[in-house]
Amino acid sequence: SGAGYAARHLREEVDGEAPSLDDEKAVKSEMLAEFLRILGPQLVSPGAGKQEEAMAAVAYSSVMVWDHARPFDRQEQTHLFDHDRHAGVCGDFFLKGQASGVEAAALSGQALGRNLVP
Repeated sequence: SGAGYAARHLREEVDGEAPSLDDEKAVKSEMLAEFLRILGPQLVSPGAGKQEEAMAAVAYSSVMVWDHARPFDRQEQTHLFDHDRHAGVCGDFFLKGQASGVEAAALSGQALGRNLVP
């Protein structure tokens, strides 16, 4: 989700309790519906394209508040990669000023993945 969606559905940390969702079931349903809207046609047999069939293809889904994504010292590059060792690091602490949170982690992972493929 994006920052706007999070702002509408997150309950902030109170008295040391972790942040939570205002209505976990509704948020899960909305997130899954959006996921299926975008990727559903790829999950069903050719020509079908019905969201009900795509929903049936989902074996498990869950939603959670990722309250640990609070990087202290973010980096502007997309990732780190050691060509000699063929190893790298990606995460939500990259892409400073371009993306944040899960989006930054996903984009960082994609960038690292492009370096890992010969």
